[in-house]
Amino acid sequence: MAIYNEILVGRYNRALQKLLGMKGPASMNQLAGELITTFNLFYGTENRYLESWDRYAVENEQTAGAGNTAFLRIRNPTNSGVVAVIEKCELNISTQDLVTWQIGTATADLASVVANVRNNLDFRNQRVNPALINSSTTGAAALNVIGKYTVAVTGKDLILTHNQEWPLLPGDAIQFQNTSVLLTLRANLIWRERVMEESELK
Repeated sequence: MAIYNEILVGRYNRALQKLLGMKGPASMNQLAGELITTFNLFYGTENRYLESWDRYAVENEQTAGAGNTAFLRIRNPTNSGVVAVIEKCELNISTQDLVTWQIGTATADLASVVANVRNNLDFRNQRVNPALINSSTTGAAALNVIGKYTVAVTGKDLILTHNQEWPLLPGDAIQFQNTSVLLTLRANLIWRERVMEESELK
């Protein structure tokens, strides 16, 4: 039987129960009858898994041949059923060059796919392997350019604050492309994923 202001998203109840070691049924199964809700739950990376977030990392690189530039892509498959958030993105390149940050929709990967095997950052993850797919190639088609950065051998961080973290929904892709030929472009990425809630599904 339904109750007044019943909470139907269970992962927050589960997070409270696991964090506090509570037994029994849902510890917080309804909102108060007045407008008093507060909603700050994040309290440290080590507790992301309590909120059903799984964290992953990967290093992706591509060396461009004669007449070609390098492309790196991270893609959330259309049927993944997960939402992902890119937490860290560091680029570096064999010789200083201009690199574009591109976004768009993509249903396919680039020619070389990175094997995402056991690159989870927390072995308590619900899923050992991520849904997101990393790939690379030379001479591919560009997506929509949203930024251009001078990147050196020493590297450049593109995400410096929480507000710069980038969500990737099913069907979305982020891609990086350098400008000059015969260079090696690398991306070091950290991201988190969780299964989408019913309210988030289209």
